[in-house]
Amino acid sequence: MSRRAKKNGGTVTRFPRRIQFNIGLIISLFILAYVVFHIFSYFTQSSVTIYEVVQGSITTDNRYRAMAIRQESLVSSPSDGKVVYFTENGARVGVRSLVCALDTTGEIASLITDKTTKSSLTLSDLSDSEQTISDFVASYTNTGFEKTYAFKNALSETLSTAYGRRIYADNADKIAAAAAGGTFMNNYPSAPGLLILSTDGLEGITADNFTSDLFEMKDYKKTSFSSNSDVKAGDPIYKLVTDDNWQLVMPISNETKDALSEKSYVDVSFDADGKTATGAVSLTEKAGQTYLILTFDDSMERYADDRFLTVSLHLDQASGLKIPESAIVEKKFYGIPKSYFLKGDDSSDVGVLRMNSSGDGEFVKPTVYFEDEENYYTDGEKVSTGDTLRQPDGTNEFSVGSIETSRKGVYNVNKGYAVFKLIDIVYESGNYCIVKAGTSYGIALYDHIALQGDSVEENKLVY
Repeated sequence: MSRRAKKNGGTVTRFPRRIQFNIGLIISLFILAYVVFHIFSYFTQSSVTIYEVVQGSITTDNRYRAMAIRQESLVSSPSDGKVVYFTENGARVGVRSLVCALDTTGEIASLITDKTTKSSLTLSDLSDSEQTISDFVASYTNTGFEKTYAFKNALSETLSTAYGRRIYADNADKIAAAAAGGTFMNNYPSAPGLLILSTDGLEGITADNFTSDLFEMKDYKKTSFSSNSDVKAGDPIYKLVTDDNWQLVMPISNETKDALSEKSYVDVSFDADGKTATGAVSLTEKAGQTYLILTFDDSMERYADDRFLTVSLHLDQASGLKIPESAIVEKKFYGIPKSYFLKGDDSSDVGVLRMNSSGDGEFVKPTVYFEDEENYYTDGEKVSTGDTLRQPDGTNEFSVGSIETSRKGVYNVNKGYAVFKLIDIVYESGNYCIVKAGTSYGIALYDHIALQGDSVEENKLVY
């Protein structure tokens, strides 16, 4: 507010305007500048992603294509005709199980394909189909869509077999008459076993007579059997697996050979369904190539219709604190002999006497990160290359930098700023590693560390 002008003999005298400070406006401008600064900093600074240390494990998987060897026997057709199946592929059968029948005239076989035949499936007939569907749904994944075609064929065969049993029951008199006339021959297994409705010509392969060219699969061909197929006398019509013990044979690398040298058993996971089994280990060599032979006493039924299987060997497994490789950084450390450390400053903290330009000893307390039998190791924060240290008794001197090493670690950010912590790596695989828990100067479970170790600076605030 300006003062009024005062007239003096016709002359107007103006008084100077007093400057008024608006403290509220100044504070508002200061707050605005502060907010703008932090908003600008937020959008321009690089943020740090935080990773919480967890307990975990890493397993090394070695994937191989393996050939399955089983105790298998082929059953041949006794005559020409059409074969009709009454038992599903993969079913357990006994000597009284009606597996199939041979129809030399085709009259009975045609009833199954005749859509005018007045027979319908009951809920009991459909039980095997329901199990086939249930198994497919339970194991289906988006990455395994190609298995849908195999499922379609399996379901079709299951329904055809179920319908064949229904036709057999509904036309018992007609079938009995054909059997009496020798034109319809029931087939029962000569021994109990697992029924497989396919052949590939490798039923006679054993762990002793296999050859390397089999694994190339150049001429490999699998033939499946189905109802109403025409067969000649002597043609195979089904296969029996008569022993639950089976083997997988696979060529392996020298590294895998070394990893297996002291193992009697190894866990194996199957790509087909992700399930795991344990096999007894044996190694053999042919023409300079090492082969692994795994012997199993279970799981045979799941893969009995497959000759070649892709499997993963679980050779190495480590557990501890699991951290990403991206968090790991390497830091240089100086070694200082333990004899140069002493207590000072009226405290229990240990430090060293660093000589200054006047030749006097200055007590400093460098951070000790780790130690060995002779030395403590510190970084360059309190002492650096070229500093001279004196022993407490003044007899000897030591030049910092004459002992150097580097160690791996991560940046712990629990307190809001980056603190280097050593890690003791016990296993590395892929993008993660396993480190020991409970180590001195190290990290602990549920610590927060910088996911990208090279994106932070030590002792700096982490945003």
